Amino acid sequence: MRSTSLPLCLALLIGHPAIGPLAARPALAQSTEIDRENARASWRDGVAKRKAGDHAAALKLFEAAHAVMGLPTTGIEVAREREALGRLIEARDMAFSIWKMSASGPLEERAKADAHALHERLGPRIPSIEVAVSGLAAGVKVVVRVDGVELSTAVAAVPWRVNPGTHRVVVEAFGYQAEERIVELGEGVARRLEVGMRSVPAPVQMGAPTAQALPSPVPVGPWAGPVPYGIVRLHIDTTDPEVALFSRQSDGEGLRLCNAPCDQVVDGTPKKGTFFFGGEGVTPSSSFPLWKYLGDVTARVEPGRPEYRKLSILGFALGGAGVFASILGLGTANQGRASDDGLTVGFGIGIGLGVAVIAASIPLLLKGRTTYVLSTPVAGQAKTGP
Repeated sequence: MRSTSLPLCLALLIGHPAIGPLAARPALAQSTEIDRENARASWRDGVAKRKAGDHAAALKLFEAAHAVMGLPTTGIEVAREREALGRLIEARDMAFSIWKMSASGPLEERAKADAHALHERLGPRIPSIEVAVSGLAAGVKVVVRVDGVELSTAVAAVPWRVNPGTHRVVVEAFGYQAEERIVELGEGVARRLEVGMRSVPAPVQMGAPTAQALPSPVPVGPWAGPVPYGIVRLHIDTTDPEVALFSRQSDGEGLRLCNAPCDQVVDGTPKKGTFFFGGEGVTPSSSFPLWKYLGDVTARVEPGRPEYRKLSILGFALGGAGVFASILGLGTANQGRASDDGLTVGFGIGIGLGVAVIAASIPLLLKGRTTYVLSTPVAGQAKTGP
C-alpha cells in the first residue's frame, strides 16, 4: 500500500481537519451522515482489499467512497487502483480531474500533487493504434471499429489511444471483404496497422452445387477460382430500423454485423456459423445459415416485441393455473358435495376463463416472435424462419 494511504484513511475515519467541513464541499452538499458513514466503511474495506492484492474489489470500494466524498484524497486512490488494473486511460482521466479540484489542507494538496505526477507519468505509457486503409476505390466510405466502437472518419485517420492488452480492429466497406485484426499492445507501444481492402471479383460462372452465374451486380472477394456459396450481399427489408443482423458466436452471444437496411457483403461460408435477426427492443429470431445462398439476398423481417412475448408467457401461466385449479376444485366438489351445482358451475366458469386467457395469449406470442423470409433472385433459394 502506498505511504499516503494510512493517514488518508485515518483522516476519513476521525474527521481530520484536512478533509474540511463536510457541508462546504460540493460532492457532499446532498449527502447525509449515513452516506458519509458508508463512504468511510467503503474506504476501510478498500484499503483492506488493496492490502490483500484484490485491486478490482478495492477499486469498486474506493469509487463508492469517492462518489460520496468527492475529495482529492479519495479520487487519487481511485486513479491508483485503475492504474494497478491496467486501465491507464481511465486512471489518467481521474488524475486530471483531481488535479483541477480545489484543495483544503495539506493532505488534499498532497493528493493533488500526486495526481499531477500520475497524470504526467501515465501519458507515455498509454499505447495507440493507427489504422491505415488502402485498396479502396475513390468515394467509398470505410468504417473502422476498435473493440466495437466505431471511429469517425477524422479520428480513424490518427492514432487511437487504448489501454494495454488485446484489441479487435474491424474495417468494413461496401463491396469489399471485412478485414479483422487482433492486436496485442504493451504499455507505450504505438502500432500502425496496414489494412489492404480486397474487393469481390465480378460475377463468374459457378460450378457445384448448381452451375449458375452470380446475380448481377454482386460484390465478392479475392478467391482463386469459383466464388464460394455463402458470400452474399444482404438487404434487410423491415419497418423497424433497429432490426440488425447478428452472427452467432461460440459462447451463444451475438456479434452485430449491420443494421437495416444493411446492404453489405456478408461472409456466410460454413466456417462463419449461423446468423439471426435482433436488435434493441426486438426479439431475437431463430438462427439460420447463409452458406446455401449466393449473391443478392433480401431478408423480409417482421420484428417481434419482447414485451408481447412476456405478456403471452404470463397469460399462459395464469390461464394454465386457472384451468388446473378449476379442474382440481371441480373434482373435489364432485367427490365431496355432488349435489352442489353452484360449485360445479363456478369451477366450470373458471375453466372457461382459463382457456380464454390462454387463447388470448396466442396472438401475443405470435406478435412477440421475430419472423423472416430470405429470398434471392436465384430460383429455388428461399427460407422462412419463425
